[in-house]
Amino acid sequence: MIRRILRDSEADDIPELRDAAPDEPLSALLLTACSLEGHSYLDTLMGLASSFGIGALVVGRSASGTTCEVGGDHQVAEASGTLAEKLRDATLFHLPQESASAVLHRLAVGNGMPAEQPTREVDLSVPPPGTAERRVRLSVVGEPIVEVDGRVVDISGRTKALELFVLLAVRPKGLEREEICEHLWPDVEETLAGYRFHSALKDLRVALRESTGLRDKEASFVERSGKTYRIEAEHVDVDLWTFHRALADARTAADGEAKTVALEAVAGLCRGRLGQGLKYDWIDQDHRWPLTVASVKALLQLGTLHERAGRSERALEVFDQACALDPDMESAARAAIRLLVELGRSDEARLRVRQLKARLAALGVSASLETRAVLDQANRRA
Repeated sequence: MIRRILRDSEADDIPELRDAAPDEPLSALLLTACSLEGHSYLDTLMGLASSFGIGALVVGRSASGTTCEVGGDHQVAEASGTLAEKLRDATLFHLPQESASAVLHRLAVGNGMPAEQPTREVDLSVPPPGTAERRVRLSVVGEPIVEVDGRVVDISGRTKALELFVLLAVRPKGLEREEICEHLWPDVEETLAGYRFHSALKDLRVALRESTGLRDKEASFVERSGKTYRIEAEHVDVDLWTFHRALADARTAADGEAKTVALEAVAGLCRGRLGQGLKYDWIDQDHRWPLTVASVKALLQLGTLHERAGRSERALEVFDQACALDPDMESAARAAIRLLVELGRSDEARLRVRQLKARLAALGVSASLETRAVLDQANRRA
């Protein structure tokens, strides 16, 4: 929204906008995060936030902004950065945790938030792997693909059938009809949305029954339990569920070899971003970005394991896969450049350096300290 206001006012930044249109109402935003060891994404975000008049506060390390060391007396003992002189020796306003929570809650309620927030289940509990072969497979980690017996079935022409299928794939515990309608038809009156839901559900089931030859009593593909609708795991295999099971296996792996096997399964499933090519508001808001971050982290872990085991070429392939999945992930590009330098492939390393600098310049941010060290090393080797 702020970017649009700047464009409409032909202003480059907030100070220029305030001079050109002093009466333009602007929301006061403060982004907060906790990252004890720092993160390149936070540095990027903080660099972008300042240009839009948005404040950013990070508890931990950051290569951007002003850094303050706060003592037990809530006083700034040391500061470095552009605001260091103003903040040094300042005493921070502070409240006990319970009092702070009460104040924040009252402010939120006063600005329109419901007094009592409904609890929301965030745990992604995927069904266990089945013993029998499932004839229907839904792949959503990347471009969505529906397959029956290994043959691709196109259901995109059936109104909302594909979107319903994908929604239930990312919510394996299932959703009630009203919740589904809120996702798929948020601006449609409740009764009409209910009709559209049943039409989409019928289209989905008909398409899969025609492709499999299974009758109504043999498979429903989307089953109903009470008020909840969910994908029938007995007949449908979903790659996203396999992905999360592989991640869980990697987290609980007893040794490096077992972790490598689990992460290789993750890498094999990473064909792209979640629902790549789909333009659903709900998938962008709640699912696509978290899965991309989890995928890149898993790939970086896998690449590091291969590198430590002396499998440098495989490590580079995995780092490249992470870069392709998220070209703005500074840590992925940095890992690939560092490995290319160590392998003596200076020309490729210099090309990656230029590509990374171009990406950062397009975002309007500077490289992190760790990345600058890798880039310096690449230049020295060159």
